[in-house]
Amino acid sequence: MIKNTQILKVGANTNLSDLKTSTFEHLRSDGSVILDAIGEKAAHVALRAVIFTQRQLPENVLINTQPGMVVVDTPEGDRKAVRLTLELKAS
Repeated sequence: MIKNTQILKVGANTNLSDLKTSTFEHLRSDGSVILDAIGEKAAHVALRAVIFTQRQLPENVLINTQPGMVVVDTPEGDRKAVRLTLELKAS
């Protein structure tokens, strides 16, 4: 994990616009952010947020995305989540 990187939890009902804004702000201020999504719908929301965030960036700045899987502790017990680790990269 990237040192001091904010982890945003994404759910199936997460507001896409709010997630996009938060993702953009963390990338702009910290240079990286992590999105954790449990379930197919949540993963879809997270991926769309990455796409819409990329559209807000200048053409010469890309989002380097590293997908992975992690186990997260939830009130229902341990669950597997899709983890998208995002970092800004100037092209």
